[in-house]
Amino acid sequence: MKSTREEQNKKKKVFLIIIIILLLLALILGFFFFKSHKNNNVKKGGITYQTEETTTAESERKNIIFPGYTMSTITYKISENETMGLMNPDVNDVSFVYTITENGKEVFVSEKIKPGDTYQWEICKYFEKGPHEININITPYSTKDDTIKNGINETFKFIITA
Repeated sequence: MKSTREEQNKKKKVFLIIIIILLLLALILGFFFFKSHKNNNVKKGGITYQTEETTTAESERKNIIFPGYTMSTITYKISENETMGLMNPDVNDVSFVYTITENGKEVFVSEKIKPGDTYQWEICKYFEKGPHEININITPYSTKDDTIKNGINETFKFIITA
C-alpha cells in the first residue's frame, strides 16, 4: 500500500514538472512570436492603420502611418512664428490633405502633402485668444492613381494666450 501511494505521489510530481515545463515553453515561444511581429515602420508619435489598395490581393495591402496629435492641451502665445507641423511620414505611399474644423466650420484645408514633407501651419493666424477644440481630418490620396484611401479624424485641444 505504501509503495502504490509513493508511486502515485511520484507520478503527480512528474506530471506537475511536465506541466510547468510546457507552460514555460509556451511563454518563451509567445515572447519570440510577438517580438518578431513588431512593426518597425511606426515612428514615435505615429499611428498605423491597415488599409487596402484598390485590389484585394493580400500582397497589395499597405500600411499608412498617420501622425498622432494626441496632446490634450497645448498653450500657444500669439505670434507670427507659431506653427504646427502637418506632416506625412516618408514611409507612406500616399499624400495627405489636412482639413481643420472647429465647431463644424472649416478653418483650413492644406494642399496635398507628399510623403516625407511637413507643412508648417501658422495656427495662430486662424484662431483668437482662448481655448479651442479642433478636429483634424487627414485624407490620404494614393501617389499612384490619386484615389482616396481611408483617413482618420482626431480631436486636438489647445489654448492661445497673449
